[in-house]
Parts: sequence; C-alpha cells; structure tokens
Amino acid sequence: MACDTGLLLEKKNIYYPPGHEKKEEKYQGKFTNDDFDIREIVDANTSQEQEVYYVIFKNGCKTRPHIHATDQTLVAVKGKGIVVLVQKIEINSDGRSAIIKPLPEGSSSPFVIELYEGDVVCVPAGILHWHGAFENNSNGSDHFSHLAMRMRTDAETIWF
Repeated sequence: MACDTGLLLEKKNIYYPPGHEKKEEKYQGKFTNDDFDIREIVDANTSQEQEVYYVIFKNGCKTRPHIHATDQTLVAVKGKGIVVLVQKIEINSDGRSAIIKPLPEGSSSPFVIELYEGDVVCVPAGILHWHGAFENNSNGSDHFSHLAMRMRTDAETIWF
C-alpha cells in the first residue's frame, strides 16, 4: 500500500537548473555583494525534514554573518572557499534575548576553515559564522560553490 505524503518526488540537477532563475528578494542584503547564485535543491515541497541549497560565490562574495537554529553542513563542490566561525550564541526560550558564549576551549576566535573541493564541515547550531569565496583563488578562479544542508525548522536564520 502506497503512502501519500503529499510531497513531490522529483530529480533536480545542481549544475543545470530548469529555466532562468531570478535571485529572490529574500536573499538581498545577505551577501557581501551581488555576485552569487543560489538554488534551492530540496524545498518544502520535496522534504518536510531538510533543506538543501546549491550556492555559487563569485569575485570574493561571502554571506553576511549569521546563525542558524539547526546544524548546517557545507559540502564544497568547486573552487576554494572559506568558513569563519566566531562565537556561539544561544537564544533564550523567550526568543528575545541571547547568551554569547566563547567557542570551545582550544579554538581561537575567529576560527577559520579553508574549504577545497570535496571538503565537508558541519557548523553547529547557534554559531555565528559566514562562508564564501576567497578574493583570489590560487587556481585562477574566483568562484566557489557548495551545497548547504540543514534540518528544516520554523526558526528563521538570524542575519547580522
């Protein structure tokens, strides 16, 4: 007996999106410049549990500092990129205040991770961070792309 979840089962390709994609307004001001492309690969119509984005950063573009309510896994696909972790911010149960905690002992703040093709890093929930392309990659390309995966939640990402 088949289970009807109401979700769509569809195949998508990170390299060849269907048709022309326009940058949504919701991404404006969340990157250091407009030299990025972002594609939602797994959306709410496809999965109730997870979200997956394919992001291409160009010309040194990076995200602005932000925190997520759930862990975020980044998988480097092309080029050389960077992830910078700053500090842990725990949102209080009232949703209106937060506690800032240092990164775990032994880590320096900011904690910088260079990403190369195939590298995977998990940014824990509540860690203030940003990620994107280096200004000038040694391979002559200033493009960096990654998959960004998180558990779907109603809590919005907090941008700084």
